[in-house]
Amino acid sequence: IDSALANEQIAHISCLYVNQTSATCEWIRQNTCFKTQLHQSFSGESSLNMVSNYTRLDGNETNIDWSGTIIWENGDEYISMHCQLIGEDGACDSWRVYVWSDEDHMDQPTIHEIYRQLQAFCIDPTDLIFLNTFREFKSSIQFF
Repeated sequence: IDSALANEQIAHISCLYVNQTSATCEWIRQNTCFKTQLHQSFSGESSLNMVSNYTRLDGNETNIDWSGTIIWENGDEYISMHCQLIGEDGACDSWRVYVWSDEDHMDQPTIHEIYRQLQAFCIDPTDLIFLNTFREFKSSIQFF
């Protein structure tokens, strides 16, 4: 899970898009599902602005910003890179990388292509954070 969510005990995030700019997301923490809203917009061909609210472990609502640059796109699957620390020379010294996908489409050829795209940006695939863009919750989970 995203380092921005450290100590929040989030086990899974799943979003169901209602249109190109918004989604209803479900976050699982300790068999409890919290519903949230995600909003996104695009600036140009590769700039993604994305924010979602969520309930922190202490019960307070807050936002998480997943804005960044899209470095690969294939339909509703894409890779985004988010610079966390810009060095004095203007280069990105620390980043987060997300793969946004429907896991039903994550076959070997797709994973191979994702790794190939990451290598072009000198990104280690172990830095990936996978975020699902589909809904798959069981009835044993409590919704709030």
